[in-house]
Amino acid sequence: MTIRLPYGIRSDLQAEANYRGTSVAELIRQRLDSATATIAIARDIRAEVQYFIQRGLGGQAESGRSNSDALLAEVLLILRQIVSPAQMRSVQNEVHELGFEIWTGGQPR
Repeated sequence: MTIRLPYGIRSDLQAEANYRGTSVAELIRQRLDSATATIAIARDIRAEVQYFIQRGLGGQAESGRSNSDALLAEVLLILRQIVSPAQMRSVQNEVHELGFEIWTGGQPR
């Protein structure tokens, strides 16, 4: 398969491939595999959220917090594990620009 890329992207991929000691084709395969895994995780999260929505999120957990709070916290923490620190900062900046506080799990920021 032939892929045409703008020069800047192609040179960046080539530089990264050279640094890793692999070919551009293998680097692209690795990135596609990683993206596929991330998509699968997102689908699993979506399915679990839909399941909880269908079953109802009401009720109280043992801690006295609602089950929906527990679900949202878990989803947030899972998503935070998936993204890089740079992506996290970008998202948090956007959330801040929208006028929301960044969730820190009760710890001061």
